[in-house]
Amino acid sequence: MDTGAQKPWYNHWRIMSSFPNDGADDELSKAFSKALDDMRALGQRINDASASTEHVWFRNLLLGIIDCALKDHHNAKIGIRKFVPLAAWATRNLLELRIVTAYVLKSASHANQFKSELIIDVKEFYENVSKSTVAGHKNAITMMREVAEQQQGPLRDAFMKMADMKAAKEPQTEIAIERPRLTESS
Repeated sequence: MDTGAQKPWYNHWRIMSSFPNDGADDELSKAFSKALDDMRALGQRINDASASTEHVWFRNLLLGIIDCALKDHHNAKIGIRKFVPLAAWATRNLLELRIVTAYVLKSASHANQFKSELIIDVKEFYENVSKSTVAGHKNAITMMREVAEQQQGPLRDAFMKMADMKAAKEPQTEIAIERPRLTESS
């Protein structure tokens, strides 16, 4: 019989696996379910509310926070049962969301400051993704040509033609951004 004495993580796993899950009938599980339902309902009310053009960004920010919280809660539940690092990451995300939410709801100036910093962060992120994509595209073409050089006859020609076709195309560096959607599975 394995008591867990040899495995220091065992007790942590046992504690975490006692976290309320969908099948539990205790008060804590009911409270979690109600909180999640309330969060979905709040998201729906925010989504349905009209907002002036200058405040749409704030509505979308609130919807994004709610959507992320629901998804991270869902990931934490999965992680507790199947992969503890996923639960840890989701829990970390929930803590950060709590801090961000408190900050942006404290005042309009905090919300606007967050927006300004987020715009800069997003711009820098996409610039770096584009640079990485361009570098990766060049590396992939170089590797294709190296593989082609190792081949003979028609196979070499086919690989070279494919590398030339890929080199003639610019790498895809634009990313489509969707508005967050509240999911029922969260």
